[in-house]
Amino acid sequence: MQIYVDLRCLQDENYAFRGVGFHSAVLLRNSRRYWGAECELVGLIDANMGEIPFAYKGLVDRTQTVFAADRPSEPAAFVQLSPMTHDPLKVARLVGQPNVLSCAIVYDFIPLDVCKQYLPNATTLRTYASQLGWLAAYNRFFPISEYSSRRLREILAVNQSDVEVTGVALRPAFEAALRQREPVPPIVGTPPSFVLFVGGADPRKNIDVLLISHSNLRHTHPDLHLVVIGKYPPAYADAIRNDYCKHGGDPRRLHIQQDVSDNHLIRLYQSAVCTVCSSQIEGFSLPVIEAAACGCPLLVSDNEAHRELIHTEEAIFPPNDSSALTACLRNIVDGPVLRMQLQSAQRNVPMRFSAEAVCGRFWLPIVREIRQRSALHARIVQRKSPVARQRLSILSPFPPDQSGVADYTRRTIQALGRFVDVDLYTDASAPLATPEIQNFLPISDWPHVSGNYDSTLTVIGNSHFHTKIIDIQKEHGGPCLIHDNRLAELYSWWKGPEYFRNLACRSLGRDVSMAESQDWIANPGKLPSVFFDELIPTARPLIVHSKGIQAQCRKQYEIEAEYIPFCCYRTFESADLTPTARRSARIALGVPMNELVVVSLGIVSPAKAPQACILAIAQLHQAGLPAHLYFVGSPGNMQESLKSLARGLRIEDWVHFTSDWVSEVEYHQFVLAADFAIQLRNHFFGGLSGAMLDCIASGLVTVANDDLAEALESPSFVLRIGDDLQHEQIAAQLIEAHRLGLHHDRLKPARQQYLREHSFERYALDLLKVVGLTVPWQSDQLVA
Repeated sequence: MQIYVDLRCLQDENYAFRGVGFHSAVLLRNSRRYWGAECELVGLIDANMGEIPFAYKGLVDRTQTVFAADRPSEPAAFVQLSPMTHDPLKVARLVGQPNVLSCAIVYDFIPLDVCKQYLPNATTLRTYASQLGWLAAYNRFFPISEYSSRRLREILAVNQSDVEVTGVALRPAFEAALRQREPVPPIVGTPPSFVLFVGGADPRKNIDVLLISHSNLRHTHPDLHLVVIGKYPPAYADAIRNDYCKHGGDPRRLHIQQDVSDNHLIRLYQSAVCTVCSSQIEGFSLPVIEAAACGCPLLVSDNEAHRELIHTEEAIFPPNDSSALTACLRNIVDGPVLRMQLQSAQRNVPMRFSAEAVCGRFWLPIVREIRQRSALHARIVQRKSPVARQRLSILSPFPPDQSGVADYTRRTIQALGRFVDVDLYTDASAPLATPEIQNFLPISDWPHVSGNYDSTLTVIGNSHFHTKIIDIQKEHGGPCLIHDNRLAELYSWWKGPEYFRNLACRSLGRDVSMAESQDWIANPGKLPSVFFDELIPTARPLIVHSKGIQAQCRKQYEIEAEYIPFCCYRTFESADLTPTARRSARIALGVPMNELVVVSLGIVSPAKAPQACILAIAQLHQAGLPAHLYFVGSPGNMQESLKSLARGLRIEDWVHFTSDWVSEVEYHQFVLAADFAIQLRNHFFGGLSGAMLDCIASGLVTVANDDLAEALESPSFVLRIGDDLQHEQIAAQLIEAHRLGLHHDRLKPARQQYLREHSFERYALDLLKVVGLTVPWQSDQLVA
């Protein structure tokens, strides 16, 4: 069970060490008392904001930058510590969701109640109204006072049954002071007789009335000082001093202190004649319960939050009546009996606000409801009731995008469409009509923030088609399927060499030179990392198609990626694999009819060791087995150097290249026309190859290196060589396979078994489970 908590208020220096931050920290620090080990507390942080202060480290089990549930289909809770202070859109996927119990702490509605001060124009008013709209969408509300509770119900028409008033907890030091209440020695440098004010740089704190009242006592009580505690910018502090002097106060009797520790503040409370809380309006008042916990008598202004705490009329004054406050101050300074009476009357005020009491009022209702939801969810799952078709959105390239990932996504959706409704978000121009896709939409944030889907899957590959998708995944997270075993080349092209170098430094934990990083790009076999670093924090879960990549993620990032075996996504019918079909394909292509044909499929690149392929063909010629080699895929800028190599080996007439992009029909014909294939990879993190799968699906005997063959769980007619890619081994495997006549029979039993075990129907069901969607109970029969 997971409890998600928005920690942005603790990242924000404007709130971290004010009432919001203190209250939040107490609730989180005591959460384990109610949840134990049955839940994981997940802190949600904004990567663009500051670090969580050291004092608040360890309040949650872990943090993540994605504001969404890892397992959307399972019951969870979301706690909004400060609903009116930060962008509410960030938590859109956690509010109003059927499986998430969303809980908001409600402090006050002061901006609305003092609109001219806090919402002075149409823009601020609209922003606040939007935040109120989001607040109304929460399931449960935890106001800090009866006053805030009443305003909540008035403004948003919230049901009383959904509201639990908690109060605000004393911080640990004040709880200790409440229990001990021992006399303390005076603080060095503090006047022997003083009135204490604890506030901040906000006009509603209403320090002006106290400045006037205190200055009124300058003649009758010349030894009575005023100590002001709070975070005041220099200009604000100067304004307080100027106002005090303007009212006739002696500047030597005014002391403004900032950054005061709890222990120091406790001693001030215990030493003060009284504490004055003169706010015009409050949602709650921490100084009231703090002073009472320390045994300091209180004088408070007349507002609803104060009246909830203080009931003695002698301690209450009209907020804008300086004469009334002057009289109260005079009475308490001159009347030790009154002072003792106020202390006695206020002694029990803080008792209701121990951490245990406040946290119990907050956490117990959440615990009760989330356990009820979990029990109901378990019963539904146990009954295996039929469910309505769920909705899945996928962000991916799609045909006609010239990408193997695009082709694979289409085949995946064709299988998924039997079980769920799929919307595809793609920037492909005129995407290929596919009946299983409900809607084609442009790539955007919409599937993540709309709440229209039961799950959203992002599909990542090592090409330019995926840049926008990667940015969206980093922002919103969720299930993430990475097709490739590295993203180095993409980052270097997309973000630039310097960006990739810095990424490499962070990933490896050492300095990486530009020359070293670019050497990896030129020679992927030297890559020390898969460079999934920017996706790992948000991939919930990370999905891979290779046990090698899974092992690398475990080793490098200490995460357990979900492994789903790759599927054969091109279809080759049995009738296409006969000798007659082979002859027809050769005629169509103009390939020699009675000579040996070897193909290497896919875009030609250094990672596929094309030089080793040419050297192996040359060795076949030397062994008296002349063979043609066809590179079926764009040769890019390697064509001339490879032609030069073939010319030097005197086999230039036996090495052939296709055009920049091979049509699907032409590609299919080359697979059928070939006798053998060579598919190599010189990077060894369990890389995959769609072309290799085409070889397997068509029963084409193929030479492949160990890492690639193992990544695809290749059948026996894939002939393995070492990962050092020695051309002598390639040639030896081809010569022996020719001698045994392995190339004559494409309809091998091993091919049929592989196709069954790597079907898209099985793949679709595995994928649905991993992304958290309900798999039909009849799935075994459906696959059969």
